[in-house]
Amino acid sequence: MTKRGRRGGGESGAARTPEASSLRAQATSATPARTLLLAAVVFACACAAFWPSLTYSFLNWDDNVYVLKNPWIRELTWANVKGVFTHTYFQNYLPLHLLSYMLDHALWGLKASGYHLSSALIHALNSVLCLLVAKRLSGSTTVGFIAAVLFAVHPAHVEAVAWVSSRKEVLSTTFLLLSLLSYLGARKGKALRPLPYLASIAWFLLAMLTKVSAVVLPAFLLLLDWMPDVKGPRAGKMPPLRALAFKIPYGIVGAVLIAVNSRAQVT
Repeated sequence: MTKRGRRGGGESGAARTPEASSLRAQATSATPARTLLLAAVVFACACAAFWPSLTYSFLNWDDNVYVLKNPWIRELTWANVKGVFTHTYFQNYLPLHLLSYMLDHALWGLKASGYHLSSALIHALNSVLCLLVAKRLSGSTTVGFIAAVLFAVHPAHVEAVAWVSSRKEVLSTTFLLLSLLSYLGARKGKALRPLPYLASIAWFLLAMLTKVSAVVLPAFLLLLDWMPDVKGPRAGKMPPLRALAFKIPYGIVGAVLIAVNSRAQVT
């Protein structure tokens, strides 16, 4: 009796296994839709938090220099695009920062509301990227969602989003988060997949062309290499020398653009 009961229990457990697998499969297939819905909520929260900034005007704290009196942004032409990439401006070499104003000017002219709208939308995009990064690091969609909502509405972003001249803050954050997300996708045991790794370096270059404080990213990536992967077991932490070797391209990009900006600030 006992043996039959045990066999029956074993058969019942075996019968439950396909059902459990089916439920897990259904949950997995629903994950993209759920993530998309949560991303829409995060995007909406960020827009709602900073929508009042659309009523603000330009400030005389650098807005006149970067926008109102900036000759490079007046026309979206090849000559002006080439100019912002080959010349320093206001003792800085931040071409993508200026290019974003050039695109704004092409869309809005000198209407301040348009520039504020662009900054708010970029911040909303950053909030969605924060959701993806936090989800990947924590292994939990719920944790990622909570972190992203806090990021979206946190008052620490007021200056970066609501002040037009701080566009470089929100835009460089976009490229930093994309670089980090690509690097997380590249990690595979003690090695890195080449295409996401190269994409991460490219995004880092764009971040540095927007604001040089992005140079701290390689140090953060180095810490990630020495942490266990939250999405599943790896073949151990990445050896220190190998982790450092993978940061050499980031270091070269960072050193070159730091040198360029340092030279621009003393000339």
